[in-house]
Amino acid sequence: MPVLTNKPVKPKYTVGDTVFAFDSGSILQLTIVQVQIIVTNPNNDSNGLQTNYYTFSENSLKLSEAQLASSKNHLLGKAKGAYLNDVPFESVTGLQFDNPGQADLACFNLAGLDLSAVVINANTIADGMSLDGNAGLPTAVDTKSEFRAVVKSYDENTTIWVDGNPIGRS
Repeated sequence: MPVLTNKPVKPKYTVGDTVFAFDSGSILQLTIVQVQIIVTNPNNDSNGLQTNYYTFSENSLKLSEAQLASSKNHLLGKAKGAYLNDVPFESVTGLQFDNPGQADLACFNLAGLDLSAVVINANTIADGMSLDGNAGLPTAVDTKSEFRAVVKSYDENTTIWVDGNPIGRS
């Protein structure tokens, strides 16, 4: 039997994280109390499949990682299947990026904007956000590794970096 490689991978969310999910058309805000990682090998090869399940303090639901989102915007963007703004922004004027509570930029298309004066920090949720073609980022987060290390949340496949490619895994 082949040996699985690179499994299990660290789950996106951990105990204590706040996540969002749909339940009968309503958005639920949930706190994770348990993480269950299941690795299977249906193809009997070295790849394997991993599914992460979560349980919550608010109810008895057990949901997979695919059913969860880092923020309300992330959840709405996943449901829409596209960016929340259909027309890209022309400037950052009027956008609130440094909200003391949480900077929820998930699923926004910020392509082409000069963000060099914008504060991007540990409150920034960047899942599904596009930075493709930006004129600039703050010096503290102008590489993929710096950005990934600073923000609260990103998605390795749907957060698009300035080069037009997914930001990837840290």
